[in-house]
Amino acid sequence: MLFTNLKNLSYNKKLQQIKKSFKPAKADFNTKAIDSAVEAAASGIYENCKSKFKKCANVEKSSIAILATELYGTGGHTPCLSNFVKSFHNDFQLNIFLSRLSKTNERLPDAKLEEIQRMVPFHGINSSKKGYASDIINLYNLIVESAPGVIFVYTHPNDVTSAAVLSLIKSQTQIKVVFFNHADHFPSLSMKFSDKIIDARPAGYNLTREKRGYKNNLLIDLQGKSESENALFSKKEVIDKKLELGFKADDLISMTGCTPYKLFDTEESSSYFTMIRDLLTQHKTLNHLIVSNFNELQLKVINNIFKNHEEPFSRLKIVPIQSNFDLLIQLADIFIDSFPQGSALTHIDCMRNKTPTVVKINKEDQFKSFEYYLPENYQYKYESVDAMKDGITQLVNSLENRNETAAELYNYFINRFEFQVVKGKYKQLIEGILNENS
Repeated sequence: MLFTNLKNLSYNKKLQQIKKSFKPAKADFNTKAIDSAVEAAASGIYENCKSKFKKCANVEKSSIAILATELYGTGGHTPCLSNFVKSFHNDFQLNIFLSRLSKTNERLPDAKLEEIQRMVPFHGINSSKKGYASDIINLYNLIVESAPGVIFVYTHPNDVTSAAVLSLIKSQTQIKVVFFNHADHFPSLSMKFSDKIIDARPAGYNLTREKRGYKNNLLIDLQGKSESENALFSKKEVIDKKLELGFKADDLISMTGCTPYKLFDTEESSSYFTMIRDLLTQHKTLNHLIVSNFNELQLKVINNIFKNHEEPFSRLKIVPIQSNFDLLIQLADIFIDSFPQGSALTHIDCMRNKTPTVVKINKEDQFKSFEYYLPENYQYKYESVDAMKDGITQLVNSLENRNETAAELYNYFINRFEFQVVKGKYKQLIEGILNENS
């Protein structure tokens, strides 16, 4: 067992060993033993340095803390956190605490950083050369100074510092902990110290109960923009963007946007790009836009798949991931979801932007599959690549089908994922958990 050899190490060394040894991509989903090892080390630090830890005798129901490892320009948890801030910055005193503050300043685009900071102040630490003890003391003290009634957690799966702090918050304060399980396909530290765990889809909800071993979880849908803020770009703006990317104004465009790993079966193969090659070969008027950041090996795989298919390849355009993703979605006539790893927030963005989406269901690994976000009887979700190609063909050949599907998805978004709808669910959770402190 990994943690049986920690007995004679210092508390700092124990945490360093846990950090070094815990690999979320390879670990078991049940992390209770790892959390317990973190908890024991944190408790030892607390007992040895008790005078350095600030007291938190009372909590303020009007104060909510948000704990994250870092924020950055792409990925799911940053927009989830940002939407939570937008929901409640006028209703509660919010504070964001980061265990990697400088990383956020480096990686989060300035406009997004300024937008969030206008609503809520940032606090946090950067890793100290003195080791985990000083980091834990400093981060713990920053949080308890604000005396929050509840802390919402958006940490990385392997954030040992935050896990140690949360273990002490759980044992030493009356602060309630809500863990947002944004990386539900990975084992994550800190769930042991949570009063509530939020899952966003049934696959994650069931995994939390059956594999992680926690029953204190609930389902809350991911939160999209409000209907009033959802701006559609003008026809001129869409055409200008098409021309900028090298398309013609009236080109028919399918699109996929995601991180690269979601598109490859192995390092040397991609069923996804093979399908795109076949579609472009079949449909002479179709163009396909890929929004992603590929490395040389991945580009080599793509080039090999399109070898001897020069003309279809000329209608495949690859552009880097961009901040104005809404405009790219709106210039697309069809969004083709990535596989074998699908995307979550992307589905919601497509619904909101009135772009029909086609999905490949991953029956072998449901934790890589996100068809749950679509209507239950949605027509364009498929278990096989051949069926998926047929569905895409239906949309390519029919403007009427595309328009009807876009309207269906937009109405579904408004009723389920729209900003105010999901805010109401969070408000109910917050009121319930704060009343437990009474």
